[in-house]
Amino acid sequence: MQGEALPDSTQRDSGHLKILAIFYYIFSALSALLIILGILYLLFIPTPIQNYNDAAEVASAQAADPIIYGVGSGLIIGGIIGALLYFFAARGLATYRNRGLVILVAILSLFSVPLGTILGIFTLVVISRASVKARFGAG
Repeated sequence: MQGEALPDSTQRDSGHLKILAIFYYIFSALSALLIILGILYLLFIPTPIQNYNDAAEVASAQAADPIIYGVGSGLIIGGIIGALLYFFAARGLATYRNRGLVILVAILSLFSVPLGTILGIFTLVVISRASVKARFGAG
């Protein structure tokens, strides 16, 4: 340990920002999976409803259609928004730009328990360093 030189703050910050960018790209891909889940939900959930024979069952099933399509559409729209936000935050971290967007996405990811919370806290800690602020200011 005595012979090892500690990396300076620039190398440390670069490493942390690179790791954060990678994790935000992964979260972007996971959010894109939410889009696929929403599409599958819309394709397969209404199918059993079409198999009802009784008129009362059909009527009650049709009353649930807006809820079913609303949930599926919400999954798709949420997945698109999440994937884009995480992608642009990752891009911002990789290119040292859009610090405000990175902070916004980090705060929003705090609500994605447990992994998003860890990622959000780590992002806020790293992005709050003076050396990182200077790097984003220069970029």
